[in-house]
Amino acid sequence: MDYFRLYLQFIKIRLTSIVSYRGSFFAGVVAQFLSYGAGFFATWLLVNAFHELNGWTPYEVLLLYGMNLFSYALAAFFFFNLSTDIENLVINGRLDGILVKPVNPFLYLICNGFNVAYFSHISLAVLTMIICFRGLGISLTPVMLGMLALSILGAALIHAAALVMTAVPAIWMLRARFSDILYWGFREFINYPLSIYNRVVQVILTFILPYGFISFYPAQLFLGKEDYLFHPSLPYATLPVGLGLFFLAYRFWRYGIDRYQGTGT
Repeated sequence: MDYFRLYLQFIKIRLTSIVSYRGSFFAGVVAQFLSYGAGFFATWLLVNAFHELNGWTPYEVLLLYGMNLFSYALAAFFFFNLSTDIENLVINGRLDGILVKPVNPFLYLICNGFNVAYFSHISLAVLTMIICFRGLGISLTPVMLGMLALSILGAALIHAAALVMTAVPAIWMLRARFSDILYWGFREFINYPLSIYNRVVQVILTFILPYGFISFYPAQLFLGKEDYLFHPSLPYATLPVGLGLFFLAYRFWRYGIDRYQGTGT
């Protein structure tokens, strides 16, 4: 409960800063919306030119894009700043100050780093998903909406785990950009059906870097597809995979912090 009250105080402070710089905030939101909107449009043009990708129609592929963006935005609200700032915190010695505060440093960084700019991503993702479901003639029942919410939650946890895991090595190895390859690079693959890639990529994105559970597998619950690749239970595994990965990410974070020796600054 104390952490929750602390979190609300941080949100209040962040919203107060937005009110003070409304122009800058809304300019950033519009820029992000247009940037990801361009990605949406490019994906539509690509898939529409081929009519389908291995049995996936344009609306079905764009649903993957929307689910990926929605779950990423939910994770990035809390974890993007942590993943990008940890290196600078180590370099300038500010991490030492955070570690001596009477609060869990992980929760402190999450609360203090809440990034409101991702409202633009949420808006575009929700709009994309609504367009796709309407274009496909799919009416979501309460049960399906519940399954969609759980799938998005599990996918957000996968994104969050990836952001944390690729950030922790910066505690020991400065300028180590593991996220560029292990997260940002592979994340682009899941805007399209995994079944269009060769078997090696499918294995990597299912069992090694399980980003396939962010959109490709859970989307099949709502699309009525059977493009399982490995096992028909995989569309139901997003939440368990997300919970498991996030637990491992937090343990990895603790491992990194426990071995942090400071910078001497």
